[in-house]
Amino acid sequence: MIPQTQIISHAVILSSNLDFSSKFERILKNHHFQVEQIFIKKKSELPAFVHSDLFLIDNETGHFPFHLFFKNLNHHSQKSFIINFGTPPPAEVVVDNNLVNLASQEDDSFPRILAFIDQILRREKLQLEFSSMLLHDIRSPLNSLIGYLELLISGTFGKLEPGHHNILEKSI
Repeated sequence: MIPQTQIISHAVILSSNLDFSSKFERILKNHHFQVEQIFIKKKSELPAFVHSDLFLIDNETGHFPFHLFFKNLNHHSQKSFIINFGTPPPAEVVVDNNLVNLASQEDDSFPRILAFIDQILRREKLQLEFSSMLLHDIRSPLNSLIGYLELLISGTFGKLEPGHHNILEKSI
């Protein structure tokens, strides 16, 4: 099993406030998140971003371009957690049920929410790694078996009876 400190999730902070970004970067790094900061200069601009496990949105001014954010987010197939600080997004642009709205960055529930999200992401990554490992462990002996069946069919170990050839092909 992987030690939990090695499981790193990706977080993006979207803000025009350097203090907000710095504060939450420290908090996220303490929870083993790899952090990327995206500074928003204009209300109508939002740079393209790659998929992230968690997005922290600074909307305390009420001017965050949610329509652009969710449009960019829809291009990714994997779900992300979104924590919005300040004014909630308009209902017509919200397309993700993993959105949490907090009144301000001083909200007392943020540490609990972040710990909960971190726990979910760790479990998800562990399950994915376990599934990959299990699949590998199952495929290895099957690939060997298929190789031996192919050798038998090709006649490497001697000639086969006509009925045996058909059975081995079905086995593959």
